[in-house]
Amino acid sequence: MTDELKVTSLRQYDDVIMLVDGKVREITRLRFFIGDHGPFERVFDRGVSSTEIEQAIRDQRDALQRLAQL
Repeated sequence: MTDELKVTSLRQYDDVIMLVDGKVREITRLRFFIGDHGPFERVFDRGVSSTEIEQAIRDQRDALQRLAQL
């Protein structure tokens, strides 16, 4: 099952979120597919590390594996 849960598509891009008070929050969006599953999207503060991105993908993969065992 591990082969089926490889990242098959990944897009990372910088964006902003407009806040209620008129300020902006600079973010990085991550959109990805794991195998045939997705898209999944995560939002991070700008300047996110590759370690945090890898952990987000691992967390999603683990969630899919748990669902497959139900």
